[in-house]
Amino acid sequence: MATGSSQKFCPRCGTNNDPSYSYCAACHQPLPASSPPQVAPAPQTYPGYAAQPATPTMPAQPSHSRRPMNVKRMIASCLVIVGAILFFVSIAVPWWSGTSTYSAEGIAETGTENFYPGTNFNMQCAGTVCLYSSETVSYTSQHLTNIGNIYSGVEVLLIVAGVVALLGAICGLIWTFATFGRWQFIVTFFLVITVIVIAVVAPVWVALAQPGAYTNDEGSCPSYASPCNAFSGNTCPPVSGASSCTWGAGAGYFLDIIGVVLIAVGLFLFIIARRDPYGAQASSGTPMAPAQSSWGQTPPATASATPATYAAPQAAPTPSGGAAPVCKTCGQSTQFVTQYGRYYCFHCSQYV
Repeated sequence: MATGSSQKFCPRCGTNNDPSYSYCAACHQPLPASSPPQVAPAPQTYPGYAAQPATPTMPAQPSHSRRPMNVKRMIASCLVIVGAILFFVSIAVPWWSGTSTYSAEGIAETGTENFYPGTNFNMQCAGTVCLYSSETVSYTSQHLTNIGNIYSGVEVLLIVAGVVALLGAICGLIWTFATFGRWQFIVTFFLVITVIVIAVVAPVWVALAQPGAYTNDEGSCPSYASPCNAFSGNTCPPVSGASSCTWGAGAGYFLDIIGVVLIAVGLFLFIIARRDPYGAQASSGTPMAPAQSSWGQTPPATASATPATYAAPQAAPTPSGGAAPVCKTCGQSTQFVTQYGRYYCFHCSQYV
């Protein structure tokens, strides 16, 4: 390939091309029959940016750019997916359990009640006088209508939270390899915040409302600690003959809380990724590899030092001293390139 003065200079993006090219290898702009050589500009320091490398100082304007994967956004999406799975799993796991062990005249019996989200709960019995070992019945059949209303609502909340979380994760995955603009961030942020609010309401509602619902279903509440005046405890009725009594939150209750924490961490990573559009590669200042043209050719390197016919690109905040426009892709400020008369975004590596 010819170098120096024999190269063709692209008036659009500033790339020096092989003299046999009719179109610019970087931006596909038709090239003039002949053009003066173009020398790589000397490194310059712009306000807010480190000195740019001498070769090339101004990146070419490719027609098809490949965006690096944003690792933070990928991790955030995975955390939200895991949180959604935990919400669905918690529907099939008890949110509250109460166990009582009775021992009298040599007969031992242990009874357990497990409250699940939905319309049914489970009763278990272990002992010589038990009529059943495990039985699933509806809340209404055991005169626990108010408690049943609570857990039916919890089931709906968990399903909605899981579906919305998956939608937020899908949005994050779709934009992991693409530009994460303002409206993409707003949509994802809104979905994830909605999930967190819904998933927090469910356990708080159960912990606060269940004791009162238990009292309404039983008709009265004793003065000692019991499920009708405390969400959790370990006190047995004084005259019941029970030797051991415990009740409180089940595994499903804690799975929901773990899911909320994971999704909150994912939201934090989404916020960080918003300020770092293309992940660690962009923040470290490592230049992106040149994009391949539609002909499969890599744009030729800029000519080495020869007498320059055209002045090197000079960047200034604005051509007239006003406010520089904001990049519509990443939302960052741009710099005006005097030679080309255009604004350039260093975060997205493209002209605006």
